[in-house]
Amino acid sequence: MENCARSSSELVHSEKWISLHKIYYKSHLNTTQIWESVERNTRHGEVDAVVIFAKLNYTDRTEVVLVKQYRPPLDKICIELPADKGETVEQAALRELQEETGFVGVVESVLPTMFSDPGITSANMKMVVCNVDMSKPENQIPVCNQEDSECIETFTCSIKNLFNFLRDQEKNGFAVDSRLFALAFGYQLK
Repeated sequence: MENCARSSSELVHSEKWISLHKIYYKSHLNTTQIWESVERNTRHGEVDAVVIFAKLNYTDRTEVVLVKQYRPPLDKICIELPADKGETVEQAALRELQEETGFVGVVESVLPTMFSDPGITSANMKMVVCNVDMSKPENQIPVCNQEDSECIETFTCSIKNLFNFLRDQEKNGFAVDSRLFALAFGYQLK
């Protein structure tokens, strides 16, 4: 596989948010192959998106902040972690956490760059883990400041019950973002 490499890329079609490319590459057999790829036209800096894993820390439990929003490619409402792009990864996470959910937090850690669906797209993201201190006055009654184009419902779920909650939501017709499902599955294994 060390001999595999892209030789060129051809733009096939481009719109506001995404573009379609043909990628020409050398295979392990030293033959030229063609691959179709979708790329985001909205990359800011090194990543396309910042995904926020916000932990609401109460004295007796920890909850995670989730959002529901309609996703036209699925024609379903999808349960996801809040996400956006812009500024530095940390700044984007804290700004979007406050705008989309109303909560004010601090960055605990930033995970390495992750790739959403590498068989079809170069789209990538970084997940930022944020801690939200629920004893602080600004987090008692969170006020969202969503953009007019956003139709997002914010809610929380116990981290301990997250996997079962998401599985039930999927059975009830909601789509669940794969990163969130994988995160919840991993959490229940520990």
